[in-house]
Amino acid sequence: MKSDEELLRNATKWRKPRREYVGASLSGLLEKYLDRKVKPQQRKSSPIVEAWLRVVPEGMSHECRIDKVERGVLTIKVNNPAYVYQFQMLKKELISEMQKHCGRIKIKDIKFVLGRC
Repeated sequence: MKSDEELLRNATKWRKPRREYVGASLSGLLEKYLDRKVKPQQRKSSPIVEAWLRVVPEGMSHECRIDKVERGVLTIKVNNPAYVYQFQMLKKELISEMQKHCGRIKIKDIKFVLGRC
């Protein structure tokens, strides 16, 4: 009579051998995902977003966000009319700082629009 261990081995012999798991690097997967999901226009505007976050005064950054960039005009949505006025007063300085930080992307004007952020 066969032992229990031998019976168990014979019962599972028909199974296919398991394949080894070959992991992929997270950075490679992330790069492929971003290539599929991030539009080329968004990739081009990322220096503008980074520059805006550096340029905008710290206390005012939570009251605004970038809405769009078209033909060198940066449109910023602002929560509060008082902040729209303050941004208007800083407009020339913001434009010159944005031009310094953006490099080859030219910002000609900044338009402040009242809206929800």
